Amino acid sequence: MENRFGFIREKIDIKILILYVLSRCRFPADNDQLSEMVMCDDGVSYFDYAECLDELIGSGHVECTDGRYLITEKGRSNGIVTESSVPFSVRKKATQLTNQFNSAEARKSKIVTEVTQNPGGGFDLHFSLSDGVVQIIDVRMFADDKKQADMLISGFRRKAEAAYNAFVQTLLQ
Repeated sequence: MENRFGFIREKIDIKILILYVLSRCRFPADNDQLSEMVMCDDGVSYFDYAECLDELIGSGHVECTDGRYLITEKGRSNGIVTESSVPFSVRKKATQLTNQFNSAEARKSKIVTEVTQNPGGGFDLHFSLSDGVVQIIDVRMFADDKKQADMLISGFRRKAEAAYNAFVQTLLQ
């Protein structure tokens, strides 16, 4: 490994940081999400990160299913013992990033969207939003074309709560 700025410089430090991050993720993370959280320190290069992640998978500390990564019990127990060696400033930044990841993934899990082509033409859309316990809203719509369907689906994913609030406000007026 070359000399770089940052606190994390050695492979063992990168592995400990990967375990630290994954132990705080409540949802499986894909490679882009995990690399963003781990590369929060300028000392971590993508290639070193990828190599260390592969080694952690090979040693049974991390598992990969459908391109998403989770910490194993072995990784969790070994990570707890070693995580205090991660510098405080890196732990703070990594924790902030994992908290953002967890919030975003929790929100995504509460929003369901589906598009199916209608045999008579156009597209049938299904949107739903839950609070994690009950379904708050369940809407079915029709879109004339694929572009409109994609725009509506994308808009609901971005603004599901605002759409629900606007719908309720309209009905209450």
